[in-house]
Amino acid sequence: MRYAVLLSVLLYPLSASALDEAKNIRIISDRHPDFYSTKTMVDTVTKGLKTDQEKVVAIYDLFRSMTYHLQYPEEKGAHVGTLKLLNAYGWTLCGGQASCLITLYQDAGYKTRYRGQPGHTTMEVFYGNAWHYLDSFLKFVAFRPDGTIASQEDIGADPSIALRLVKDDQREITWYPEGKPDVNWTAEQWAKARPMLTCRDEKENVASGCKNSKVIDWGGTGTRDQDGYKTDINLRPGMSLKLRWEADPDGWYTAVGKEPAHSCGTRDFRNDCIIGPKLEAYGKGSYSNGDLVFEPNLAKNLGGFDQAGNGIYVVTMKSPFVVSHADVEAQGEGDLTIDVKSRLKVEGANGLKPGKLPDEVVRGIYEYVVTIHTPKLTKLKIHSLIQHNRAARPFLLPGKNTWQVKADVAPKNAKLTLEIAYKNRQHTKSLKERWAQGNNLYDNRFAKEDAAPTVVTKEIPANGTSIEFDVKPDGTDDLAYPRMVYLLYKVE
Repeated sequence: MRYAVLLSVLLYPLSASALDEAKNIRIISDRHPDFYSTKTMVDTVTKGLKTDQEKVVAIYDLFRSMTYHLQYPEEKGAHVGTLKLLNAYGWTLCGGQASCLITLYQDAGYKTRYRGQPGHTTMEVFYGNAWHYLDSFLKFVAFRPDGTIASQEDIGADPSIALRLVKDDQREITWYPEGKPDVNWTAEQWAKARPMLTCRDEKENVASGCKNSKVIDWGGTGTRDQDGYKTDINLRPGMSLKLRWEADPDGWYTAVGKEPAHSCGTRDFRNDCIIGPKLEAYGKGSYSNGDLVFEPNLAKNLGGFDQAGNGIYVVTMKSPFVVSHADVEAQGEGDLTIDVKSRLKVEGANGLKPGKLPDEVVRGIYEYVVTIHTPKLTKLKIHSLIQHNRAARPFLLPGKNTWQVKADVAPKNAKLTLEIAYKNRQHTKSLKERWAQGNNLYDNRFAKEDAAPTVVTKEIPANGTSIEFDVKPDGTDDLAYPRMVYLLYKVE
């Protein structure tokens, strides 16, 4: 009798305010930017820099390391702003890249403007009483010989600012004369090597484009997120979120209906000492997948449900990552049917049996609600295959790394844990050797990695905790970044 009373209490419908969950689980590293918002990105990547040019270039490099060019991501009936684009997608065309950069520069306090060239949308940033041209789509910064950055009008008046670039036919890129690597360079010089036009655009087209450029009002003042989108990771008891640095077959989503992949392969980073080390291990720009799972211990804790009891079990599946597909495994005593709803209102989403949920309801959204009808639920697993941008995730660098991990609100009756898996990598040739032999600098051919990943698991207390990693350097003049395998957040 006592057990029956306890069970009836556990199955009582829960109000939204009573939900026990970990809210806004965040990782902040001492070695990489804070990807939580566009403001935290620019604040952390420019921290300690003294000049406007240093800050502007750092923001430009950050954006390049997070994106590649491909047809604009789109969603049915929803807006894709800068934060959503960087977090869930990672690709866009020239106008979208200009808009995202404008958002980042505005968050850093700079005035910006769009400029249009024939067939190309660009932007400029204002500081030091002058405009300056940085083009993330073309991978081009208008450096003068003295190291300052010119405007498009400056290039129109003096095309040599762009035409002085030197072609490297073997590596299919161009360099400024003073920026082309040399075997006698110091380690500090190697760390600043900056190729230009890495996707095989031509310097002559840059010069002519700037000559025919004009100020435009394309797209307003940047792509601010308009639908309240945030990157908060909130997990209830029984939920886990695994973010993987790999792609599943048919695991992608974009409303334009084309599998995302950088058409230029690895050209954007394979000789770039700024973003190459970060991206080298993963191949060409593409999507990555992860798994949002709700699998409660039905005998222990029903706190993860919106409502549980009286033959109805309701749970909201939500994350800051776009859903590619979803499925439900469920068993109950008696008949069992499933209803699913989201902002995509379609017919035929009620009275379903366990299995794959209709793509028309769950694909391309961030939140959906599953309602299970059964006298008593005995087994449940809801799985969302989500898509995310691996280049906007926390990562490790060679040497010591310290992560501060916390949740704004910790679960009261459950345990929050974080699991990190990575593989150490070592370069087998130095940068100087690769350069002298005519090789690309970052194409993963001259790196070896551990067969098995290093796995670190840490319980996160209510007041947060720090996790220290000591990633073993390889001893060459160019340290290989480890390959990130996954991050697993779990509340149980």
